[in-house]
Amino acid sequence: MGKKFLSKGLLLSSVLLFACGGGESNDPYINPYASTVNGEITQQNLTAAGYQVDGKDLQYVSAFSMENGKLVYTSSVINPDGTFKLNLKKDLKYSFVIFDSNYNPVLYVKQSTKNVLIIRGDTYVKIIIKLNPDGTITVVNLEHDQNTVFDWDDAFDDTDGDEIPDFAEDDNDGDGNPDYDRDGDGIFDGIEDKNNNSYIDGSEDTDNDMLPDPIDDDDDNDGIPDDQDDD
Repeated sequence: MGKKFLSKGLLLSSVLLFACGGGESNDPYINPYASTVNGEITQQNLTAAGYQVDGKDLQYVSAFSMENGKLVYTSSVINPDGTFKLNLKKDLKYSFVIFDSNYNPVLYVKQSTKNVLIIRGDTYVKIIIKLNPDGTITVVNLEHDQNTVFDWDDAFDDTDGDEIPDFAEDDNDGDGNPDYDRDGDGIFDGIEDKNNNSYIDGSEDTDNDMLPDPIDDDDDNDGIPDDQDDD
């Protein structure tokens, strides 16, 4: 009798645990290092936000960083109202670069003494720009909250003035192409859609953990780092 009663008690406890939401959770896994940047691009002296500047459509914004000597990045489409959303890994230093609809880099987000953003958690960033008489675009101001630090780091400089940080143009794998353009087509990999699924590659998130694949050490969440995973 005792054994039968114990078995029924365990069964009842299991049913109650399941009914109350116990046991294995179906909630999505959110990477603890993930941070969301809600951003906006506005133009000086204009009342409305927007992404058209002197006939150029500012189409994409990307964040470049280095982790363990490797280029990592994430990208977002810029909406017609100038807003965007980037999912980043917190506590890394980032260079923000804006691209037009022809995939050309048109603005490295920096000022004279500041060229990197350090993201400490979910944050908001407002990039205020202006069009210069020579057709170039510069940053007037960058507004952010306490979870973002705007600072300078020589390693993130753009010495040739092509709006791409120097470290992203290195060829660390020796394939003859810069790290930001591994297929050598002249377009930054993070704003291409090579698998034609209507999502730019810099925003793809295979395991839905809020870290895009190019900045995720384990993008399929199988517990094996990508550089050791044959899948």
